[in-house]
Amino acid sequence: MFSLPSWLRSKPRKIEELDQSIPERQGDDVVPKFGTNIDRSVIDLYRPHIHTRDCLIVTGYQDFLSSLSILIAEIPELKEPNFEGELRIRVSFGVDTANAKRVGRTGSVKQETKLRWLEKTGLEVEDNQDLMAILARRAIERGNIQLRVFDPILAQKNLGIRGDRLMHSKIVSSPIGAAAGSANFSRSGLYRNIEYADTLEAGSNDLQIERTRTAEKIWEASVDWTNEALEILDKLIKPVTSEDAMARMISEQRGFRPWRTRYRKGITGHTLFKYQEELVYEACSIVYEHGIAFVEAPTGSGKTEIGCHLAEALSETYSRVIPRSPIHDVARKNAAVIAPPKVIPSWERHATNSLKAVANTTLSKRNLRGAGDDKKAGLRLDQFGVLIVDESHTVTPSFEEPSKMAAAIELAPPSWNVCLSATLLGNRDVDWLAHMQEKRASIFMTPDYIQTMGELFVSDVSAHGTV
Repeated sequence: MFSLPSWLRSKPRKIEELDQSIPERQGDDVVPKFGTNIDRSVIDLYRPHIHTRDCLIVTGYQDFLSSLSILIAEIPELKEPNFEGELRIRVSFGVDTANAKRVGRTGSVKQETKLRWLEKTGLEVEDNQDLMAILARRAIERGNIQLRVFDPILAQKNLGIRGDRLMHSKIVSSPIGAAAGSANFSRSGLYRNIEYADTLEAGSNDLQIERTRTAEKIWEASVDWTNEALEILDKLIKPVTSEDAMARMISEQRGFRPWRTRYRKGITGHTLFKYQEELVYEACSIVYEHGIAFVEAPTGSGKTEIGCHLAEALSETYSRVIPRSPIHDVARKNAAVIAPPKVIPSWERHATNSLKAVANTTLSKRNLRGAGDDKKAGLRLDQFGVLIVDESHTVTPSFEEPSKMAAAIELAPPSWNVCLSATLLGNRDVDWLAHMQEKRASIFMTPDYIQTMGELFVSDVSAHGTV
C-alpha cells in the first residue's frame, strides 16, 4: 500500500475557542470583490469604476462597438447631444489576434487597425445592442470617451521592450481602485464567457497601485484613435429615421439585382412589362425560400416570357447557392420547362442556353432519365436545378395513382420548381402539386431505389389487395 510522506499528511490543530459570531449581512449595493459570470457577472465588478466618471479601461480585444454599447448602457448621459458634465472614460485597445496580421504592413498601427474594420463586406455584430455604439459618436467628439490603440513601436520607446509585442492586459482603474482579470471589455467578456476578475480598493494593497500604474503605462504607449473610430462609425452604421429605415428595408427586399431581369433584352428580345417583372421577382423569392412557387396569369399575359426570365434568374441563383453532387461530382444547373407539345415551339423560340423545353407527352415513369420512352432514352431531368411546369393544372400527381408525367417528375431529385398556369388552381390542384414537391424533397434516395420500391409496392398491392 502506498503511504503518504509525513510532510504531506494533515496536522492536528487545536481550536482555542469557537467563533459564534454571526457575520454581518451584506446589502444589495455591496460591490462583489470578484466576478466570474457564473454567479457574479464581471460587469458588476467593473460598474463602480465606470460610474466614477473618471475611468481607464485597458482591453486586449478590440471589439470597440461592443465596448461603446456597454458604456452607453452604463452611463446614459453619454448619448445626450448637449451633455456638458465632467466625464472622462479612457479606453486603450490592444492589437489582438484578429487584427495583428494587418499591423506592420505599410501604414501606422491606427490606420491598419481601421482598415481591418472597413475592409469587411457588411457589418457583423454578436449582439444587436452593439448597434447602439453609434450613439457614442457625440461623446467621442466631445472627449468624454477617449480611444487609443496600443502601438508596439511606441511601446518599445516608452516601456523599453524589444520586438513587436501584443498587448493582452485587461485592467479597469479609477479613483476608487483597480480591477484586473481575464475578461475583455466586451459583451462576451463581461456577461457571457466564464472569466475571472477581481478588484482592489484604492490604497488597500500595493498590487492595486501596480495595476493602476500598469494601466497608465499602457495608455501612454497607445496612439490616439479618435478620427479612425469616427470614420468607422460613419461608414458602417448611422442613425436614421424610422421612415428611412423602412424605405431601406423595402429597397433591399425588392432590389436583389439578379432577380430584376426586366431590362435584360437578351433573354426574350425585349423588356418585360412592370407586372411581369414583379411576378418574376416575387416568384424567385418564393422559390428561393420554399423551393416551389405557383404563378397564375391569364391567357395572353406573357407567361412564356415570364417563364424564360424565371429560368434565367433561378438557374443563375441555383448554380451559386447549391453545391455540386457529392456522389457524382456533377453540378446541377440550367432549367427545363415541361409543357404541352403545342406550346413547345413558343418556348423554343424564346429559350436561352439555360433553358431546355421538354414535351410533357414524352415523359415516362418507367424511364429514369425523365424524358423519352421505354426504348429510347431522353433528357435527364436529374441534371437540371430548376423545373418549370407549364399548364400545371393538367398535371395529375394524385396521392395514389399519379400520371406518367407526374411520376417521371417525382423520380427526379429535388429541385426548384415553378408551376405556371392560366387556369385558376383549386385547392386540390395546389395540394397535389405541393405533394409532388414534398414527396421529392423529403425522400433523399436515388431514383433507382425509389422506382424499385414503387414496383414492390404495386406488386404487393396486386397480390394482397388495396392497403
